[in-house]
Amino acid sequence: MIEILATLSASAAAGMRIGIPLLIIGLLQGSNLWSQVPILSHISPPILLGCLTSWSLIELFFSKKLWGQRSLQLIQLFMSPLVGAIMGLGVATATATPN
Repeated sequence: MIEILATLSASAAAGMRIGIPLLIIGLLQGSNLWSQVPILSHISPPILLGCLTSWSLIELFFSKKLWGQRSLQLIQLFMSPLVGAIMGLGVATATATPN
């Protein structure tokens, strides 16, 4: 039950921002980075780290202006379900499921 709740909370948390939750999940895994996350494990870690850091900074700076908030909302509207699914899969593969 705890694994299911962790998966749901990770998916819900990803809906607020796109880059920061994926960046945190990768950094919390230590030297493995995103090797346990199903979709992100196919991308080179330095490239993924650079892209997620850049996107997190873009989200931080663009959220200060009205036009930036609106453009971020449009991008997040389409990308949040994908990021939530990636985070849900990452949490589900990282935790042991009961038989």
